[in-house]
Amino acid sequence: MSSNIKILGNNVFANCKKLKGITIPKGLEVLGEGAFSYCEALLNISIPESVTKIEDYAFYYCPSLQEIKLHNGVKSIGEYAFSNCKKMHTATLGESIESIGDFAFSHCKLLKSITIPDSVTKIGAMSFASCDNLTSVNLSKNIKAIEGNTFTNCKVLQIISIPDGVTEIKDNVFANCKSLKKLFIPSSVNSISMNAFEKCADLVLYCEANEMPENWDKNLPESVKDIVWGAKRSDAS
Repeated sequence: MSSNIKILGNNVFANCKKLKGITIPKGLEVLGEGAFSYCEALLNISIPESVTKIEDYAFYYCPSLQEIKLHNGVKSIGEYAFSNCKKMHTATLGESIESIGDFAFSHCKLLKSITIPDSVTKIGAMSFASCDNLTSVNLSKNIKAIEGNTFTNCKVLQIISIPDGVTEIKDNVFANCKSLKKLFIPSSVNSISMNAFEKCADLVLYCEANEMPENWDKNLPESVKDIVWGAKRSDAS
């Protein structure tokens, strides 16, 4: 691949079912939409620091891809970019990423933990949905909302901390997270959707606020076992 290429075109290697590895040249800046989608044998790929944007579906359904490391330089990850990479167990995100698109890492069945750097200000809906082995999440301190279904069906998720500054927890964010037993809600959160915790199992919410804020949905599901008001973050550890 020529070192003069700046943009890897849309679907350029899509459906190359026998492709196992490729080295992307330094100087490339954009991985186009669907560039490596349905590369079913792709095991590894090296993404250089020059890449700033990973477009939608770039690595969609690469079921053999096991690890991805994004260097500082990447600013955005598109929708479905790594969705259905079923054997991906490790995803390292560089500290320049600002946005993660809808469904970006959904259905990454073997992904166990993820650290979202503080450079990230937006995490899209369904971005980590149905990650069956995801147990631990470290969220960016600079997000303001947790979008709908972000962690829905992460059935073994146990450790996640809502950062100070988050103002909204939207629909089904933690739905069916059956292993999540404790969650601290900072006082900055002024809106929670009714079904945000649907089908959790015996979840206790530790809320920094002394009483239920006006814009919280008052009909929280039965899966919320208890709410502790006036709590400290350490209470939920």
